[in-house]
Amino acid sequence: MQSDPAQAWTPSESERLEVLRMLDLLDGQPVSTLDALVQAARAATGRRIALVSLVDDQAAHHVSRDGLDTLSTPKALAFCSLAIRSDEFYEISDLRADPRFAQHPLVDTAQGLRHYAAAQLRVDGHALGTLCVLDHEPGPLPLQARATLLCLAEAAAQWLDLQHRHRRLENQAERLVDLVRAAGDWAWESDEHDRLIWIDGELLRITGLDPAELLGQPMQREPLVDGGGQELPQGGDLLQVLERRQAFSRLVTAMDCPRGRLLVSRSAQPVFDLQGRFRGYRGSARDITARVERDKLWRDRAALEAVHRSRSAFLSRVSHELRTPLNAILGFTQLMAMDTQHPLAAPQAQRLDGVRRAGQHLLELVDDVLEVVRLGQGGRQLASVALALAPLATRAMQPLQAMADLAQVTVRVDIDPALQVLGDEAGIGQVLGHLLSNAIKYNRPGGRVRLAASRQGPWVRLTVEDTGIGLAPGELQQLFQPFQRAGAERRRVPGSGLGLVLVRELVGAMRGQVDATSTAGVGSCFSVELPAPEGAAAPATAQPRPARRVLYIEDEPLNVLLMQEVFKARPEWELRVGRDGEEGLTLAQSWQPHLALIDMNLPDMNGLEVLRRLRADERTRTLRCVALSADAMSEQVQSARAAGFDDYWTKPIDLNHLLDAVGRAIDGA
Repeated sequence: MQSDPAQAWTPSESERLEVLRMLDLLDGQPVSTLDALVQAARAATGRRIALVSLVDDQAAHHVSRDGLDTLSTPKALAFCSLAIRSDEFYEISDLRADPRFAQHPLVDTAQGLRHYAAAQLRVDGHALGTLCVLDHEPGPLPLQARATLLCLAEAAAQWLDLQHRHRRLENQAERLVDLVRAAGDWAWESDEHDRLIWIDGELLRITGLDPAELLGQPMQREPLVDGGGQELPQGGDLLQVLERRQAFSRLVTAMDCPRGRLLVSRSAQPVFDLQGRFRGYRGSARDITARVERDKLWRDRAALEAVHRSRSAFLSRVSHELRTPLNAILGFTQLMAMDTQHPLAAPQAQRLDGVRRAGQHLLELVDDVLEVVRLGQGGRQLASVALALAPLATRAMQPLQAMADLAQVTVRVDIDPALQVLGDEAGIGQVLGHLLSNAIKYNRPGGRVRLAASRQGPWVRLTVEDTGIGLAPGELQQLFQPFQRAGAERRRVPGSGLGLVLVRELVGAMRGQVDATSTAGVGSCFSVELPAPEGAAAPATAQPRPARRVLYIEDEPLNVLLMQEVFKARPEWELRVGRDGEEGLTLAQSWQPHLALIDMNLPDMNGLEVLRRLRADERTRTLRCVALSADAMSEQVQSARAAGFDDYWTKPIDLNHLLDAVGRAIDGA
């Protein structure tokens, strides 16, 4: 059979095939209604074969057959593929005489087909196939037979159209159910008396309520709540809303069920009949309990973060305001004590030492408060590296030896030089310093302190044991609470009451634990367990470097004077001062120092801007820079380091260790 250009694909062909797909009749299953029409067509026309054939893009499917067993014919060989492109009635009186079909495999045989007549089956404006008759004898259909075939085809087309409409309604219903389920966890319908008559969805899984037991029951009087799950101040419930007979959306109620109290968001539309009488509601419901709780957590978290930011800003300001005058107080007391050319008389030296000790105590208190805040907020990141423990203990004890001598307390350190611990060098130093300091302060004349350490499986256990005054059981329970000094304030023992709080926070940050035992009048033992490394080398000792040039950019005259006095102890080092940012930049470019100490609060620009311009200039790009500030908050330190500062020193600066710190900073160049 020759090809027909009309068989080419068109946009309407896609729509026709979609109608066929929706009918879902091409699976070879018998269709009783169409079978009856096919039998009637064969009897009315007297032909040997009658078919209802539906044509898709591959074949003509003979969905109902009488006189033929073949289920389908390839589209290229099917007479129906031409019939659906032609007039409503299509007939070929003698197939063999028609040159288009003379060589057709179903025609060009001794018992081949000779006659074909078909009436189109049209649904939704598309010719889906035909009701056709075929015979081995040529000749046209009589007029009466032709009219009957057309009538039967009309009946078949109407049945197909009804099936198509039914399938479309089914699809629409499925879509509506899907949309309702997408809009909520379950769908519901009530009658005019607010009784539930239909429920579909996840009600049982979510609430534990069986929908079958709820049908026919009135809807519950669920209280209205706000977006946070709290009942509305003005009251109200679901039934009061339903009584209005109006649409509502995202109405939140509190629903009591076997799963507990759930927060349910409901939307519904009232239903009215043709006479305008109310017939009920159709709506959806969604469990939003988890979402409300999650939103509350986010709000609480945002509020907490705001409190933390506010507290950090406050502490930053307090730190700056306290450290600035302390820098001058401690600096000049140290200078006066170090002045060998103009020594103070003994009474004046004693008074000066009182000033120094009071200032030092205030500084320690400020530092301890800020450190507790930093650790509590996760603002300080502690390293986890293998460290030789014995040198750390020696360094921690050095500044405390004078205190021990004055208190007539003997301190013994029993630590294997090869023993290593996993942790942060500065953090472990602080822990040892606080524990040893307490063991000395709370001891008695002639008392003893022993610092020991040993490997215990995956842990290193440090113990600080003293023969001091000890603690009662009630005092021991409050030992790690802020500002709880176990009666030490009555004994006039100096301290802030934060040392052991810092110990606990530092040890916890290094993935360890701390414990204490004590007996009143006998002494105390503090135990710290830290992770033991598998193996690591002890840190290398830095080598001294030759004399260098140091630039100090600072506008406060007292701070400048202090720095100049300190540098007199190292005459081979040269110190130059820039009184503001611009002067400091000019000196850095012309003098080419090895180190720049930069105050963060200059009159013409801040320290970050000075650093940015130094890094942007080819002449000073590699200059090592240290930030100096009275602001000790971790956010400021991290911001300065992130901007490119090599280190960050907080004021007041300990002048006894300043030159060593400068040397270490220069050594990094």
